[in-house]
Amino acid sequence: MGVFKSTSHGSGRRLVETTELLEMILLRLRRKDILSAQRVNRRFRFVIAKSRLLQHKLFFTSQPPSSNPAQARINPLLFKKPILARLPVYLDLDSRRLAYVHRKGRVRVLCRSAKLEVDHETHETWLNLSFKANNPKVSSDQNRVLEVPLGVGTWRSMYISQGTVGVKWNVTVYDRRLSYRELSGVLNGEYVLDRLLEELAAASVDVS
Repeated sequence: MGVFKSTSHGSGRRLVETTELLEMILLRLRRKDILSAQRVNRRFRFVIAKSRLLQHKLFFTSQPPSSNPAQARINPLLFKKPILARLPVYLDLDSRRLAYVHRKGRVRVLCRSAKLEVDHETHETWLNLSFKANNPKVSSDQNRVLEVPLGVGTWRSMYISQGTVGVKWNVTVYDRRLSYRELSGVLNGEYVLDRLLEELAAASVDVS
């Protein structure tokens, strides 16, 4: 964050106090640095929150429907390993259904991968999410290695894509005999991440 270090130099202060110039500077930064810049001061937060271009770059806004579904873009901030490992997705051991709120009798589910593919016939963009859940009676190691789930934050309001994408998901559930069953399904739409987690829980199928 050295680039945002406070300075008493008058010209530097005037620079960041000019909305258009500050917006231009921020637009040249990486997305994660723009998010960090919100913590600099109120001025930065205001410009980032009110800038249509910055909000679009950060995937806080969607984009107009396109005649070419292959033009959909996946949010690069959300689908990286550090974030995938912290998605708050759970498996209810009694109902064998997904959930996105932790309660007694539920075990964390690890998102192993998020892969993007384009159907060359329909030109539709698909996001494939693969999850894994071990029965806690088999081993407690999984719960120890899982990252702390994401809490309240701006990630909840980020779109997973700009443009409609299909989401194919599957959860492999292992039991004490090391055999497994799978939950799977398909979603289609333009979701913020919090809504996607709700839809996963609502769409999951009982496999008990």
